[in-house]
Amino acid sequence: MFYEIVMIRITPAIAIAERELKEAFLRASGPSGQNVNMAESIS
Repeated sequence: MFYEIVMIRITPAIAIAERELKEAFLRASGPSGQNVNMAESIS
């Protein structure tokens, strides 16, 4: 079988294979949800 490697181009010389990326999501409830999102991205 042939699997196409999907690359994400960063610059003309740099590309990252999509399979190398990992996504994680966090959902915060309550009145300070937006602050949690900001604090989570900094840490």
